[in-house]
Amino acid sequence: MEFHGENVNILALVTPLCRKGIGRFSNGIQNSRATVTQHVPPRYSSKDANLVYGVDTLGVMRHISEVERGDACGCTCPACNAPLTARKGQDNVHHFGHQASTSCSNAPETALHRLGKEIVATKLLLVLPEVRAEFNGEADILHKAGPVSFDKAIQEARHLQNVVPDLYVERDGHRLLVEIYVTHACDELKRAELKNRGIATVEIDLSRLPRNASRSEVEEAVFEKARRYWVFHPKIDAAITAMHTRHQSKLDAQRLKFEKEVADCLRRYDVGLKELANRKVEPPDEDGEFFRIGLGTHIGCSVGGAGGFLVTEREWQFAILRTFLPEDAQPLPYRLKAFFDWLKKQQWIRAGFQYIRPELEDAVRGQNDQFRSPYRAVEAYLDHLVERGILQKHRSYSLSTNLLDELLDLRAIDQRKTSRRKSLSERIEKILGCIPDRERGDLTAKSWMTLPQNGGKSFDAVIEDDDEVFDDMIVPLRKIEAMMFRNGPSVFQTLGLPIEHEQERQMEARRLEAEAKELEKAEALRKAAEERGKTLASIASEHGPEWTSLIETPHPAFNGKTPLATAIEGVDGLNQALIFLQGALDKRARERSEAEEVHRWLMALEHQAITILSDMARPFLKSPYPLGPLGKKFRPWDYCVSEATFKECVELAKGLLKKRR
Repeated sequence: MEFHGENVNILALVTPLCRKGIGRFSNGIQNSRATVTQHVPPRYSSKDANLVYGVDTLGVMRHISEVERGDACGCTCPACNAPLTARKGQDNVHHFGHQASTSCSNAPETALHRLGKEIVATKLLLVLPEVRAEFNGEADILHKAGPVSFDKAIQEARHLQNVVPDLYVERDGHRLLVEIYVTHACDELKRAELKNRGIATVEIDLSRLPRNASRSEVEEAVFEKARRYWVFHPKIDAAITAMHTRHQSKLDAQRLKFEKEVADCLRRYDVGLKELANRKVEPPDEDGEFFRIGLGTHIGCSVGGAGGFLVTEREWQFAILRTFLPEDAQPLPYRLKAFFDWLKKQQWIRAGFQYIRPELEDAVRGQNDQFRSPYRAVEAYLDHLVERGILQKHRSYSLSTNLLDELLDLRAIDQRKTSRRKSLSERIEKILGCIPDRERGDLTAKSWMTLPQNGGKSFDAVIEDDDEVFDDMIVPLRKIEAMMFRNGPSVFQTLGLPIEHEQERQMEARRLEAEAKELEKAEALRKAAEERGKTLASIASEHGPEWTSLIETPHPAFNGKTPLATAIEGVDGLNQALIFLQGALDKRARERSEAEEVHRWLMALEHQAITILSDMARPFLKSPYPLGPLGKKFRPWDYCVSEATFKECVELAKGLLKKRR
């Protein structure tokens, strides 16, 4: 049966209040589903609620405002059919009361339920919710919400055998069941019965409507504002069945496609295993540090997924594990994705295996437990190394501390061996290079290092074993080097080196070298003495012949020797002579400066004397007068040597001038 809101002229059938509300359908419309949600308990059911509706003699529901006061109302209880009294006093809220002392606790709910059915049966009008089917995220609106008018309505219809709906309505031969929910919503049993009948059923929820609501409020709620939903709708069920069928078909197609993917993946994996079985691999250098610290036992591990690679497990595992060996003492952390990206860049991952969806991998692994995607194979290998204590994992993977220490110790030993071999070889080649070919023969640094020494072991064996005795064995070599290159004493241990004749040559060379050094020293002393004499003579000559004569004249300060002879004797003598010469020069300079100062004051005194005494100035300057603190007689010309004596002489001249006057 279809109820989908045709545009019919129904406005004349509804009250003005309802007519005003038509068009605002969203306030009371509930989207329909195949099942009904559980409703909250009603908030308005109470034995204390006022009964405001009664049933008149014609069986019509009457509001308290529509009847006469008292028993004259002629109404009975909608729940128990007992006579009612219309209590419409001035102090109390108007309501119905039972004439007898008993009352019905559920009368207000029953009245509201009965009134709802009566409104639909009388007005033959409802706003129906949209017909909406939903399944697995898919939604289909079969009919929009809207008002629908009916041809007839039957309350409590009993012709449907096991189902007695609140309302049975028809329109153009199409049937619809209407349930009014006040206190009890349709339960599962009733929904099942309704579904068996195959008749569309809508439920109107009046549970939240106040029990003393006015007629217009109830009508407005019933028509459109109250929440309403499909308890059952054949079109919804049919649409959901169709959706389910389409969904199942899609799942079947996906399943077939997925099964084909699984089979194809298994086939390509088996092809990869066969190709790897015929692959020839060059063995790695097992003398390297990778194998010497025991990592060779941790490559070629069977972790599954071999058929997804273009190289063997030993190859890609060796490449990954070798990466963890740091070039210096600081290990680097690596993430799983970085290794996988590197393997792809090396083109070691078989086409079609660079990414395997998890669900596909699980399905393939269900048929072949050795299968793993290359990504998961690398992860399994790294985790395997963590379990073995080779790696440690903290978000990323890095070399374990113990293995790093072992690696650094090995490198330190290798470096020490290399350094010792290189240093020893260079030192022996230097020694052999100083020995004539006839004495050296075919001995080389390399062959010498294999010669047994005291104790029976060669230097080469001691270095290879990293034996501590190496430091003691090298002591005689240092003495040989000291003898040959640093004028050291002769040695007793030759360490198998052909140096017997070299020792004789070294002694003769040292004797000749010593004699040459003595001659060189004597010549150097002579040149130094000559240079010191030239230095002193040059400085003296710069100041004139009298100073050259001074340094060549014996003086008591030099024990009767000349300053020049003293300078030639040594650096200290030169310094003494220079000090002596500088002292004489300084004395001459002071004397000259003092003479110039005296001359300046005499000229000033002569000028003052002429100014003061005129023609008596010259006799004044040449005549003795008592001068100075002791009053001894001096000639002003001899006494004036400073500013003080100048002033004293000037005062004397002024005194003589006064006496003359």
